[in-house]
Amino acid sequence: MSIDVNFVTVLRDAGIPTTQAEMETKWREIVTATGSSISNDDRMSPFWRFVTACVTTPMLWLVNFLVSHSVAYGVCALFNWVIFRPVS
Repeated sequence: MSIDVNFVTVLRDAGIPTTQAEMETKWREIVTATGSSISNDDRMSPFWRFVTACVTTPMLWLVNFLVSHSVAYGVCALFNWVIFRPVS
């Protein structure tokens, strides 16, 4: 018996963004929720280029690796807790 699981769907159902656009939206939500005073929302702002280079791109690599190696289901809760937990 074979179980066919779409791990991208599993990640999305867990609230984990799986595309660059979804991740950028999530980062902006986090910045807004923390009350940050970053006002330069331009795509080419130094802050967002840094976030893309140091956070979004490696996160995309990690998500793609996990999905391609079918281990995403076991670590969904971990990523959700580590990366996207509310800032207190």
